Amino acid sequence: MEIEQVIDEWKIVKLLNRWVQTRDTMDVDHHLGLWTPDGTMHVGFFSGGCRGFMQTVIDKGADTRHFMGVPLSEVRGNRARAVTYVLLICPDRTCARPS
Repeated sequence: MEIEQVIDEWKIVKLLNRWVQTRDTMDVDHHLGLWTPDGTMHVGFFSGGCRGFMQTVIDKGADTRHFMGVPLSEVRGNRARAVTYVLLICPDRTCARPS
């Protein structure tokens, strides 16, 4: 494995960690900065672009904490893949309510 590949894979892991942190702290500006312009999010209560996702979260008033497992990232040429498990803690169940 080349050092460049290790660095690229580590950058993906850091991106996942930042996603969790900025989402849970409602740091909208930094959260939106993690996305590509055409990035989409698909979860039980939302499917669409990153701005719409964060606005939906704000509108729902969901107070959540995400606990991320050990991520696996792979880079092959100009393609990358990342997989991790996430445990979502939602004390007031606002994240489970349909829109």
